[in-house]
Amino acid sequence: MLKITEVNNTGNKIELKLEGKIVGTCIDYLSEVCTDIDKRKVEEVMLDFSGVRYVESGGVDILQKLMKDNIKIKNCPIFIEELLKKSNL
Repeated sequence: MLKITEVNNTGNKIELKLEGKIVGTCIDYLSEVCTDIDKRKVEEVMLDFSGVRYVESGGVDILQKLMKDNIKIKNCPIFIEELLKKSNL
C-alpha cells in the first residue's frame, strides 16, 4: 500500500510525501499521480521518500523514468538510493 499526500504546493512547485511500499498496483498509482501533476505544467515536483519502506524492481524502473522527467527525490533511504544506483549501470 502506498499513500501519497500533497504537502506543499507553491504554484510552480509541488512536494508529495510518499508513505508505504512501492509495489504492484502502487507503481501505476504513483505514475498516474505524477502524470496528472505534469499536466498542470508544474516546474518542480519533489517526492519525499522519508516514509517509503520498500521498492520492488518495477518501482525502481518507474522511479528512474520519473527522475529522467526531472522529478526529484529527497529523504531517500540509503537502501533505495543504492537500488537506484545499481540499476542505473
